[in-house]
Amino acid sequence: MRIPGPITRATTDLRVFWRANLRVADAWRQDRSRLVRYVLVTWIVDGLALALAAWALEPVRFHGILSLVGAVVGISAANALVRPIVLRFVVRYAVLTLGLLSLAINGLMIALVATVVPGFEVGDFGVAFGLSLYLAVVNMGIGLVLDLDWSDSWYRQVVLEAYRRQPQGSTASAPGLLVVQVDGLAEPILRFAIRTGNAPTMAAWVRGGHHRLARWDVLAPSQTSASQAGILHGSNDGIPAFRWYEKGSGRLMVSNRPADAAEIERRVSSGNGLLAGGGTSISNLVSGDATRSALTTSTLRAPSGVRSRDFFGFFADPSTVFRTFVLVGMEVVRETIEARQQRLRGVVPRIGRSWPYPLLRAAACVVLRDLSVGVVLEEMYRGTPVIYVDLVGYDEIAHHSGPERPEALDAIAEVDRQIGILARAAALTSRPYRIVVLSDHGQSQGATFRQRYGQSLDALVRDLMAGEPAVLAATGSVEGWGHVNTVMTQLAGGKGRGASFARERVQKRAAEDHGEGLDAAGRPHPRTDVVVAASGNLANVYFTAVHDRLTWEAIDAAHPGLVEALASHPGVGLVMLRSAAHGPLVLGSVGHAAPGIHHLDTGEVEGDDPLAPYGQLAAISLRRLDAMQHVGDLVVVSSYYVDTGEVAAFEELVGSHGGIGGPQTEAFVMYPADLAEPAGPIVGAPALHRLLAGWLVELGLREPDGAREPDGAPLT
Repeated sequence: MRIPGPITRATTDLRVFWRANLRVADAWRQDRSRLVRYVLVTWIVDGLALALAAWALEPVRFHGILSLVGAVVGISAANALVRPIVLRFVVRYAVLTLGLLSLAINGLMIALVATVVPGFEVGDFGVAFGLSLYLAVVNMGIGLVLDLDWSDSWYRQVVLEAYRRQPQGSTASAPGLLVVQVDGLAEPILRFAIRTGNAPTMAAWVRGGHHRLARWDVLAPSQTSASQAGILHGSNDGIPAFRWYEKGSGRLMVSNRPADAAEIERRVSSGNGLLAGGGTSISNLVSGDATRSALTTSTLRAPSGVRSRDFFGFFADPSTVFRTFVLVGMEVVRETIEARQQRLRGVVPRIGRSWPYPLLRAAACVVLRDLSVGVVLEEMYRGTPVIYVDLVGYDEIAHHSGPERPEALDAIAEVDRQIGILARAAALTSRPYRIVVLSDHGQSQGATFRQRYGQSLDALVRDLMAGEPAVLAATGSVEGWGHVNTVMTQLAGGKGRGASFARERVQKRAAEDHGEGLDAAGRPHPRTDVVVAASGNLANVYFTAVHDRLTWEAIDAAHPGLVEALASHPGVGLVMLRSAAHGPLVLGSVGHAAPGIHHLDTGEVEGDDPLAPYGQLAAISLRRLDAMQHVGDLVVVSSYYVDTGEVAAFEELVGSHGGIGGPQTEAFVMYPADLAEPAGPIVGAPALHRLLAGWLVELGLREPDGAREPDGAPLT
């Protein structure tokens, strides 16, 4: 009789897993002291812990020292050899319960050992589960005492060895490319972190000459969906902000909603993205045409890609799962303490950091980080040729605490530690990996527009317009809930009622929390007159009554003096719009009663140039935005306060990005010194895409297309 395919695959997986246990033990024999220390210390501590449990809990009993030794050895053997069988078949549910089922299975193994080891008793399953939780705490403590990173645990090493030995694993000697994106980290802040010792791994690379550090300039909108579309697909045309309104469909696009991210990728993808032909996308907004995607927003609804079972490696180790739970709790407590310290010290600018932000921070900085790094490790051991992962923890913290504050610098140190983990793993994989570290944009600090002037931008627009317009304010912070939605939707991937129910609940909650008052199709109320969609200190303003983009003349006819009054507000640095007579214009008061005017088509300036405070690339950025189909009737950028280098975000975030002004447009790329240097300044995400694609050609991972940048010319 033929065994069904799923059972055959499961049997094969388990056989590989068991053999991996033996191979890891064999490899560790080369460092006998390490193996002996790990095993003996673990058994001794576990034995003492079980003896203490027997003393404290009456149902737990040992009849002699031999029964205690037998229990310790038996539990270790059951977890290594039997537990994977059970977990392999129920891993989907272990994922859906965020690892609680993994602890329950560990309890089942303890109960099983109690039935076969003479003199060892645990009472009922509830006691066994309690022992499972207790031993997970103990083993996490062992790891801290022995200074073992979670990626170095026995279970993690077994899983990685299993991936390396699987038939589809690559044995190619050609180097692979691992690209680590540090979301939101500006180039000057990274250099500061290197000087202060907050990035020791990257500092050693740069100081030792192994890597070079270069700046690349981000053109507006300086935010993740535009930057990643440019970096991964080579095009970010048509993305005027993190969220924008499309008059034709009446829909508000939000980059981190799965349906909208998929639509963004459909529009920019040529099918030949940076990760096409075998690459893997991890924790990104768009996939770069990757063959495999994990925790990637644009592919969450796709039938292919990473499934729940692909997180087997993460959930296989009960101490790893428990470690994540503990770190989540610690992150919530840490955030509460740090927010309180800011208030007590009177640190300004600052914003409220109340619930649920502590949970969102923990999701981004612990759960998403550990899952992402775990998948990267597994992909490296598979021999995946190109891997691109986005680590979002720094960006999340910098938004709420400030990009240069102590907690943000600590977040850089944690990112640097994760990069060190990946670098150590790269020395053990069958395919040698070159590691490139880059950012998609920076962040600029400042008190928010509401804090400075007592009202939000949408309220200001409403006040300046005649009558009582219905204004939709798409100005809330949405990135944090996007991370939660991505994690839960991905972990609930697969078939079955449980997965479907989890996905529905997560998506419903996400829509409630950052739906901006929209219906299920992403459309505002049909009587909405104005939509104000903010991305940091840039906002697109749409008048919904007319499907075409309104000119200055048409806006002035409907709302006399609105544009001039808006441009003259002290918190508004500039307003971009189109004139029927003069083409695209930028207006700004620059402290004067009469606004200065910059003609984008010709570069001619009347009065004081409103673009002067924003740098040499401001005109290029705004010309790109003006050419986009779905740009606002008005594009508003906050003032740039030169004395402090700050901006005034239209969202309630102390660290912001999306517009221009300050380090939000100053990103970095750190690359191995033996790769070709950029031919000139890197301006815009598509230019960075071409640089990365050139390195793929250099490494033998892609065929050359014959295109070449002229020497010394800016990459734009």
